[in-house]
Amino acid sequence: MTKKVDEPSIDQKFALITGYGPFKSFKVNPSYESVRNLQARVFPGLGLDNNEGHQQNEVLVHVMEIPVEYHRVHAIAPTFFNAASSPRFVLHVGASGQLKPAHMVFETRARNGPYMSKDVVGDLPEGNQCFPPEGLGNVGEHTVEEELRVCPKLLAQVVERVQQELDSLGDTPNTPSKSSSEVPTESEEIAKKNDTGDVPDVEQTFEVSKGLWKVGTSTNAGLYLCEYIFYHGMHWAKRRWEVAPPVFFLHVPSVDVEKGHRPQEELNRAIELVVKALCAVC
Repeated sequence: MTKKVDEPSIDQKFALITGYGPFKSFKVNPSYESVRNLQARVFPGLGLDNNEGHQQNEVLVHVMEIPVEYHRVHAIAPTFFNAASSPRFVLHVGASGQLKPAHMVFETRARNGPYMSKDVVGDLPEGNQCFPPEGLGNVGEHTVEEELRVCPKLLAQVVERVQQELDSLGDTPNTPSKSSSEVPTESEEIAKKNDTGDVPDVEQTFEVSKGLWKVGTSTNAGLYLCEYIFYHGMHWAKRRWEVAPPVFFLHVPSVDVEKGHRPQEELNRAIELVVKALCAVC
């Protein structure tokens, strides 16, 4: 049967979303818990108008749980882009105790190193870098850069759209929230358990919103596994594809309600809206 000109066609793409496994104080990591139920979900994508009419895109979500281990991330990351077609986008999600309740941030950049805090099995990456120092500038046929950044214009569009979606969750908390000073930070947890614990100076900027949940950007992903996978994701996306798919990293807050945070179920809904927004923008 011939498709009518005004009948929308369906073009299904895919997106890859990762969350981290157990990590120190996060015996159950809220990052993976917030994305695991999105496996095989289909979201409406960005529609395109062409000569044959309106093309309606769909985005099929693939979810992976990533161990908090440098060597495992280093080995797994290249496989993110082994598919025959480019993913619509890649979203890495990680948990951070630095964030206030109901706040999340997209990281703006990822550095090659130095990574000085040991992972959950007590290891550090070779040379304390994503790629060894002697490889900077050229490794085989691909360039290794000191720092990789997300496109500022695209990220601004994403953050704005995500905040619009989050505002639909309302602005009335069901439980009281403590101030951020009462919530232990991820870097403090690292410092307690590692002599090499790094306490990053994080610059965060949030969207103006009357809603409970807020999204913003951060200039420092912490030089731990979160930044490590973010760098690897952007690096391999650029190497594999002439037009690299966008790679994002989102830090989410704790879900420890006893310390004033929002519950896991609420974070799950917030992340679902984040993915919905990404599918609509990317």
